[in-house]
Amino acid sequence: MKRLCEQYALALYELSEETKREEHIFAQMQEICRLLEQNPDYVRLLDNPTLEKSKRTELAEIAFDGADEYLKNLIMILVEARHLNEFKGTTEAFSRLFDKKHNILRAQALTAIELDENQKSAISKKLEELTGKTVVLKNTVDTALIGGVLLKYGGRQINMSVRSELDTLAHMINKADI
Repeated sequence: MKRLCEQYALALYELSEETKREEHIFAQMQEICRLLEQNPDYVRLLDNPTLEKSKRTELAEIAFDGADEYLKNLIMILVEARHLNEFKGTTEAFSRLFDKKHNILRAQALTAIELDENQKSAISKKLEELTGKTVVLKNTVDTALIGGVLLKYGGRQINMSVRSELDTLAHMINKADI
């Protein structure tokens, strides 16, 4: 299904780019994806093979009435094929296309406590200097890190957390002949 998601995303991206609506459509996709994740029963309903196709499409027409026409058409295709559960994968594939075209790098900073705006800005600026891309940084709190930061971006990971340092130290002690 991954390939199908990528094909749908590419087709939608090309259409949205031709009409200069890729940012608008991307924002709507993210919002719809968030709503669908919060309502998995609705996705299961629209993917249910026992529910008549006409009823599924009618429900989708009502629910997604305000969506961009290209995006709504994609959703209707997914609903008709009982593949609305693939909308998240399609959104992720669209995001990769959007990011590549707009030179955006999405990064995640895992920290033991919430970063303030100055800290987020400093991390983003450093990553922008390293990569030459515009960085969109998401901060996620993970108290297991104890302190420091675990930075994930572009398939890479930089672990500067206290937990990582303690684990390394414990491993060295365990290997040492004492």
